[in-house]
Amino acid sequence: MVGAGLDQNDELARRYLRLVGQLDNTWREASQFHVYGLRLTPGELTELAAAIDKAVRPFIGLARTHAPTDAGPVHLELRAFLRPEAIVEAAQTAPAGEPAEAAEELA
Repeated sequence: MVGAGLDQNDELARRYLRLVGQLDNTWREASQFHVYGLRLTPGELTELAAAIDKAVRPFIGLARTHAPTDAGPVHLELRAFLRPEAIVEAAQTAPAGEPAEAAEELA
């Protein structure tokens, strides 16, 4: 299910990029595409995701009953996960006898 959602989100971004020339400068300049390579503990990642969620929730369309008249529907997604190569590395350095099947799939 997650894989299908990723494909749909990627296609949504590609459609936006094909149409971006039709937008006025205000929306073009407001649009954001960022990728960050973070180094976090599982607890820090959980805290960061919760902080982002808390910041975003007031703007969710169904909950925002008094949005400004120039507000439009905006797609925002968050993908935060341990990089696959770190999973493989952890499996390769795990003590003998611990399962590593999932890591082998990613290698």
